[in-house]
Amino acid sequence: MKKGERLLKEIDYFKSLNVSISATDVGEFFGVTKNTIQDDIDRLKYHGCVFEATDGRSGGYILKSAPTKERLAVGEEKEQLLKQMIEEAKGEKKELLRQMTEDLAIKTLEKDK
Repeated sequence: MKKGERLLKEIDYFKSLNVSISATDVGEFFGVTKNTIQDDIDRLKYHGCVFEATDGRSGGYILKSAPTKERLAVGEEKEQLLKQMIEEAKGEKKELLRQMTEDLAIKTLEKDK
């Protein structure tokens, strides 16, 4: 599974959780290491996803259930942009990808004001 595809599947997986879960458990579910999951979470955070987390026993962190909050605050517009960016990256359209990344960053900053 490619990184972009895995990130989108992780978004769906995290949204469906109703219990706390460790990065190790998520990694086992996706067939990757906990470090890969932690890197993925950092990438998703960079793109505006919000996580409830506490420090884990062996470093890293445990993702917590947050029933009052959406576990990943990725709006439909951002999610669609991310999917489109992944598709463009597959086609090596680097200039369009750069512009889309810039547009996403601007929209994220505008929403955070």
